[in-house]
Amino acid sequence: MQLRLLQLVVFIMVFHMLTSMSSRANEHVVLLASGENAQYRAAISGFQEALAEQRRPHRTVPRFLGEADGLPAEELATLRSEQPKVVTALGARAARVLSREFAEVPLAVCMVMDPRELEDRKPVAMVALEFPVRVQLDWLRRVLPGKRSVGVLYSGARNTERIDEARRYAKAHGLEIVAREIGAPGEIPGALRGMARRVDVLWGLSDPLVLSPQTAKSFLLFSHQNRIPLVGLSAQWVRAGALYALDRDYEDLGRQCGEAVVRVLEGDTSTAGDMVSPRVVEYSLNLRAAKRMRVDLPDALARDAADLIE
Repeated sequence: MQLRLLQLVVFIMVFHMLTSMSSRANEHVVLLASGENAQYRAAISGFQEALAEQRRPHRTVPRFLGEADGLPAEELATLRSEQPKVVTALGARAARVLSREFAEVPLAVCMVMDPRELEDRKPVAMVALEFPVRVQLDWLRRVLPGKRSVGVLYSGARNTERIDEARRYAKAHGLEIVAREIGAPGEIPGALRGMARRVDVLWGLSDPLVLSPQTAKSFLLFSHQNRIPLVGLSAQWVRAGALYALDRDYEDLGRQCGEAVVRVLEGDTSTAGDMVSPRVVEYSLNLRAAKRMRVDLPDALARDAADLIE
């Protein structure tokens, strides 16, 4: 009797294990990138490594959006037939496509700057591109410890809450935030002129109305003409003349997204809907701009920069 009971228990355990393995073997994750540049490819690599390390079967062939904001009908039909457990978007364009075409499937999103770009779809996981305000200002204090007055232009539609957060941080850390709200790009040159004698550094806060390829010249000219360092948005801004900019490790961003998807596949919904920031901070540094601005930088900053302009 005891032997039969033991055999039954073993049978149930083996059956459960095989059923679980079979279920997991059928898991499919759609992975769609908004483009095919090096950043997206690095994120894809990190994503797939994260799933592999967790030994999650990830029958995933990365797909890339072209110029059109959509996928061919035949390809969509194939993806739907595979009944994905999760659809994962890299970038806002991919997020909009997957949100529209897979409305009933859990959506994970990586490499999105502003959650409002998701058109009210609540992802089960989201890894943003943006660094928190406190991280940005911590780095400003590290790179420019002698600067106290921080100028920033912003649009109220996007950044009012972040400016309020910056002011709270500044009050606690001996900084002053000199902020000017902008309603249209044409107001930028005048707003900058008004800051010329008031600020020690100009902080480039991500804002598509204020900072764009079309407005970059105004910021860079102001910075160099007045010898006021500019904190840029990316390595491209630093190469153009900004003093420094924070950047992301895109492979690790993909890892973060992959780890979040694994949690979803395992049924962990404790962090569903939460937006997490990049956990690795890289930065670009322009030594030529530092010399022009008469800014002394610690040797360690130049040594550890991901991108150094000499």
